[in-house]
Amino acid sequence: MENFENWNKNVKKRNLNSNENANLNDSNQRDYDKEPIVIKNPYEFFLSNLFFFSHCGTVLVLLVFVDCMGIAEISTVFLWAFFGLGVLHVVATFYYYIIKNKCETKFTNKTIEFIINGETKRVKNLSDLEPIVKTFRLLTPSSLTEMIVFNLLIFFMVALVKMVHYLIAYYVIYLLLNCLFKFVFHFILGGNLKDFSLFPAITIYHYEVLGSAFSRGGSAGWHDIKGKFHMIYIIKKQDYLDLQKYFYDKKYINLNLVEKKF
Repeated sequence: MENFENWNKNVKKRNLNSNENANLNDSNQRDYDKEPIVIKNPYEFFLSNLFFFSHCGTVLVLLVFVDCMGIAEISTVFLWAFFGLGVLHVVATFYYYIIKNKCETKFTNKTIEFIINGETKRVKNLSDLEPIVKTFRLLTPSSLTEMIVFNLLIFFMVALVKMVHYLIAYYVIYLLLNCLFKFVFHFILGGNLKDFSLFPAITIYHYEVLGSAFSRGGSAGWHDIKGKFHMIYIIKKQDYLDLQKYFYDKKYINLNLVEKKF
């Protein structure tokens, strides 16, 4: 894998050969210390729900199908309880991450600051920027582990009943629910659907769980850092355009050309 310096040079070279850069070049570069970019960043809400909603929703759909087709009898009480807990989880996290806490990200000349309710929780140096990628599933190491567990469970279930069509149906429904969740909450948070994207999140730093938090006095610090401060979930087109200009000004990175990961 090429190092970050070579990666940055390659991105710069591709950008300079692209007609899109005509809109990004500006001889009077903005001073981001005097005029920082501050955007709402609801990525923790989506990170808390997208994996959960897509997989658990798929299980619910298949259970209802199995019950309706008479393949197996599933308790109606269980189905409604399963559905109710899912709705409760989404509502609770929406209240916590969107209504109660104002989550923002601030971009200056040398730093990217993650802010909650006006308080800066973490400052990242722009010099530490990792290769930027756009993500479809918002995967992090923790959710990746969860995904492996889910997939192994599904594999053994399919192996037991020898019904491959259920496995195919599972992943089709999962992808549809992934898109549906992003679609619905893009409308709720953005007020329209014209700027909707299937790759709305960009990862700018590695997912962090700092082991030193334990040595500083227990696991409390770990909960403050786990899964935070590494991603931007973009809702509004203007925010995307501002960040596109910012990353090109500071690192010669065109967001239209960065790698997309499923």
